[in-house]
Parts: sequence; C-alpha cells; structure tokens
Amino acid sequence: MNRRRTPWLTTASGVCFVAVLLIASACSSSHPAAHTKRPVGNSLVEKSIRWENAERKYGVFRPALAGAHPALLIVLHALANPATQGLGTEIGKASIKYGFMVATPIGNDLSWNAGACCGASAAHKVDDAGFLGAAVTQIIREERVDPDRVFVAGFSNGAMMAYVLGCAGKIHLGGIAVVEGTLTVPRCVAPHTNLLVIHQTGDGIVPYVSHESPLLGPGHLLRGVRDSWQMWRRAAGCGSAAPAAHNPQGASELDATCRGSRTSLLTIHGGTHTWPMSPGPFSATDTVVAFFHLNAGT
Repeated sequence: MNRRRTPWLTTASGVCFVAVLLIASACSSSHPAAHTKRPVGNSLVEKSIRWENAERKYGVFRPALAGAHPALLIVLHALANPATQGLGTEIGKASIKYGFMVATPIGNDLSWNAGACCGASAAHKVDDAGFLGAAVTQIIREERVDPDRVFVAGFSNGAMMAYVLGCAGKIHLGGIAVVEGTLTVPRCVAPHTNLLVIHQTGDGIVPYVSHESPLLGPGHLLRGVRDSWQMWRRAAGCGSAAPAAHNPQGASELDATCRGSRTSLLTIHGGTHTWPMSPGPFSATDTVVAFFHLNAGT
C-alpha cells in the first residue's frame, strides 16, 4: 500500500476506495428512485439514487464478516477528489476486521454543501444532507443495515459535511468523526450523537485557530477547531472537558460527557492538511474505527 501523503487537492477522505473504479462524476435528486449496477468482484456494488432531479451515486462495500444486520460506516471525501492512494485501503481493512459495511457517496462536482463551504455544492445550495439521508435510508432497506449503528467519517470538506449531518439531527447516527474539518454552519441543534474530532495544529488549509482559508478565499474566516467543538458541546449539553486518561502517541485528547453521548477532541501537534496515517506515530483510521466500534455494540 502506498502511504505517501499527498497535497490537499489530491488527497480525499480516502473513503471512495472503490468508487474511483465505478464513478466518473456526480450531480445533484427530490423524489428518490434508485438503480443498482452489477457487483464488481465479490463485495462491491455501485448504486445510484435520484435526488433534486439528478442521479447521485455511491459505492457500497460489504465485507465477508458482516453479519445479518451490520453497522454502516459512511465516508465523505474531501473537496475535488473522491479517491486516495492509501487511506481507502486502510478503511477497507478496518471494515473487514470489524464487519462494518462501508458506503462511499460522491459529492456534487466533488464537493459537499456544508453551509459556508465548499465548492459548487455550497455555491448552488445543493441539498447534500437530503441526498445522504435518502442514501442511508436506501442502504438500510436494501442491505438490512442496523439503523441504530450508522456512523459517518469525513475529511476536510467531508468532515464539515459530517458536522452538518450531526448538527441537523435528521439522520439517526451512532457517531461522527471529523478529521481536519470545522463547523461551517451558524448553529448546531441539540445533537445526540457521539463525536470524535481529530485535527493537526499545522494544518494550513483548515487552520486549527480561526483564520482565513484557501477554501473560502480572502477575508473569509473558518471557525477554529476548539470553537467548533465548544459550539457542539453547548448544543449537546456536555459537561466540562477533561484530559483523557491515556493520550494516543503524538497527540493530546480532551473528553466530555454529554446528554446521552460523549465527545472527544484529539489534537495532533504539527502536521499538515492530511489524514494522519501509519506508519507515522498516529493513525486516524485506527482511532476512528475503534471509536465507532466502541459505540457500535459489535
């Protein structure tokens, strides 16, 4: 596996590790209608759904160890490219280990409408939250996924979209993981899901502290990581944050217990706008999957 870290424009959430073989582009659909193409190999299926009068696509990977009603992990890619060279392979391995199904949706023009960010989806106010909700409903129905064990992980613009889904509360989620992303919506409405935030202080694209970002252009600030986490905690009715008992190597962690959920902020000192991967000192993939596994009851 190639673990080379690529620049932000060519590094995605890693999530569409299979979709790159199947999906060439995506647009935006309001009355869902779906079709399924033939399986690729033994486990991978390309699917589509009509949303806002256009066909939206996603891949579904079901590992052999998945039970009758498996947990579902939805992975949301970064801006500009749904494929990655290494991360998708790692997430695929993790899904096989724990029996998670993995879904890899594709954003409109390879972007997600996360409020203030990003790309064509935000500019045209595409209903990505609606699309993802319809896709989850379709996957639950067709794949018999456990509706109480649906998780979302995202990187960069995909992480912002994961935050939006958690804040809106329209999809029942067991947890979300936000890697190198912040809250780009004006408010968060009483989320009741577990949240894991992972961010590197050296990120120049989504700065750790509120700052201008190339994603928004001059004069436009992205909300800082701690400010975003605090906004979530207030909405979720969380208690005081406290240092975790055991911090991962190369990182520091704060935990808080909320109303019926918990949240963690894991800060990696240094780094860049990349998904932290092994063989470095910290693996975001292992941490995210372990977090979901702990909350999946598997």
